[in-house]
Amino acid sequence: MTTTPSNRQPVPSEVWDELLMSFAAKARPSAPEARFDAVSKTGEQENQTTIKWLKPTTKALNRLPWQETNLPDGRVPPKPEAAATLLWLLLNILDDNTIDPTAIIPTSRGGVAAEWHIGGVNLEIECDPDGSIEYNFAAPGTEEYEGPAGPDLSQLSQHVGMLPKRAN
Repeated sequence: MTTTPSNRQPVPSEVWDELLMSFAAKARPSAPEARFDAVSKTGEQENQTTIKWLKPTTKALNRLPWQETNLPDGRVPPKPEAAATLLWLLLNILDDNTIDPTAIIPTSRGGVAAEWHIGGVNLEIECDPDGSIEYNFAAPGTEEYEGPAGPDLSQLSQHVGMLPKRAN
């Protein structure tokens, strides 16, 4: 499913609930195989799709220090809401063939960040437990950006569009 600001879809409630419960329980489940029917903005059913980056991204989230009370460097451990927000965001802005993040890391405020550092493109997206989303973007020949994602995600979507695609 290719998503753009004009056809952004919510994460299906059963997928959202499973993800949030999984991280809240600090479980290490196998990554979900999220398959669902996409509905275009015209209301027509599209083909069912498998989201290729979802499994490795969820596995990376599962490796974070969920059970820690405080991390050795003083940071707050990640919160389930931040992980669920990150997955919601990625489901809404990444193409199915966008290359996997190069890193998924906890942030200092209990959030979770996805990072891509590939071919001169540097993108870091931070999701905090309160639902706020900020990102940093830098690429050759473009203006750097650091700040909030914005309510319609259009600028972030443009920057994400510059990430390399997975070879078919």
